[in-house]
Amino acid sequence: MKRRTGILLGILAASAATSFASGSWSTVRKLLEKPPPPFEQLTHIDDAGGALDAAKIALPMEMSGLATQVGVVVGVVVAPEPGDLREAAAARLAKLVPDGWNETGSLLVQIDSSRRAVAVARSASLDAVLPDPVLNELLVDRIRPFVGQPLLGAALVSGLHRVRDHLLERAVENALALDSSVAERSVATRIRAAMPPIETRCRAGGGGGGAVEARVEQLVCALARGVEPGDGELFTTASRVHLARRPLDRFEGRVRAALLDEGRPWKVSVAGDRAAVLRSGRMAASWLPVLLVREGDTWRVDLVEMEKAYDGDGLGSWRNRNALSPYWLALGVDPNSAKYRSKNLAPVELWGESLEDAIARLERTETPEARRRLAEILLRNVWLPGEALVRWDEALALDPDGAFAARTFANRAEYVGYPLLGAIALAPLGAPEMQRIGELLVESGNVDSGIQLVQKSLQWRAARKAARAAAPPPNGDKAI
Repeated sequence: MKRRTGILLGILAASAATSFASGSWSTVRKLLEKPPPPFEQLTHIDDAGGALDAAKIALPMEMSGLATQVGVVVGVVVAPEPGDLREAAAARLAKLVPDGWNETGSLLVQIDSSRRAVAVARSASLDAVLPDPVLNELLVDRIRPFVGQPLLGAALVSGLHRVRDHLLERAVENALALDSSVAERSVATRIRAAMPPIETRCRAGGGGGGAVEARVEQLVCALARGVEPGDGELFTTASRVHLARRPLDRFEGRVRAALLDEGRPWKVSVAGDRAAVLRSGRMAASWLPVLLVREGDTWRVDLVEMEKAYDGDGLGSWRNRNALSPYWLALGVDPNSAKYRSKNLAPVELWGESLEDAIARLERTETPEARRRLAEILLRNVWLPGEALVRWDEALALDPDGAFAARTFANRAEYVGYPLLGAIALAPLGAPEMQRIGELLVESGNVDSGIQLVQKSLQWRAARKAARAAAPPPNGDKAI
């Protein structure tokens, strides 16, 4: 993949009186505050060079989830290693787990950016459920292409999320024995208990109801057993493309099925050709509504809009992050309310071309315009934020001076939870973007440095305004 040299390795240092000057990522680290303390005692990150800074909030949370929900301690080390990387990872793994920790297992991810190499060591208790082929598919192969790049942290979060889902699913199937203290609080225990009643209801043909309810009954059964290709008629075309490129995590599907079943009797709200299915009574903040659109005489589940509007943790908790969707009326929300972080992510107009054809054509076209359009389609039409970030990154590599593209990328990176990537993209635009970069730094957890940059931006703007006021009119003309 083509990369932006220098730019993607660092944010430019600000000057209050002039403009930015280029610097390396190590220089940028001096501007950033120290990472916050870990969310859990069992979160271990050794990243002196800042390779994972873009995920400094998301990564500890994902590691914490593995510790609390599965009992698996995870360590991440990003450092040069002259010897065998797997041996180094195994040696560090032996020192990772503190005394007295009743573990389900442990993992250590070792990354050597200088060699673009990755190795993962695991405890013997995980050998059976995480053999090398599975571990490579879920984690190693996912992060290796991004070693040495700012997207490394996002790729690592994605990989660890899939490892967590896999281990929780194996726990539900009794193939992985959770430590007793973990089992008491793990969502895996609750899902194991919830599945038999759901499977019985599905064998009996569901719970009846109208056309919308019947569709949701089918959805519950598909989620409980694992969404299969034959379930395609349940979903909109865009949702089928989404599932083909990013199949729903097996355990997360069961979590959704259990919560839907628990929310009976459902409340159906229809507004024209759009419908939202909520739980009866007051809708719980952590409950994910099912969104459906009527195509002809058939109601189909709009998984893309569900994923776009609701941010989940894979364990049964969601939050509404964007009310500006075609379903706001059915949901009974005000898209202009300050309560929601509304951004217009309406699907890109394809002008009659099928979604699959448009994606395939743009993937074959290596121009900045094609990469930008592909990124927007993947984000707004299909909701594949990880793929979209990569395509946006490629677009900026092909056109590093594209101001509009950089600003749009910054907004998209912020929306999907990686604001520091947006700050990096804006760095080449110089001093006029200082305030926006500062805001993104604050949102990424680098509060002190972000405030410092915003203050410098205000000073720069004030100095610029004063200089303009003091300058004589050009060519002696009267000032306008």
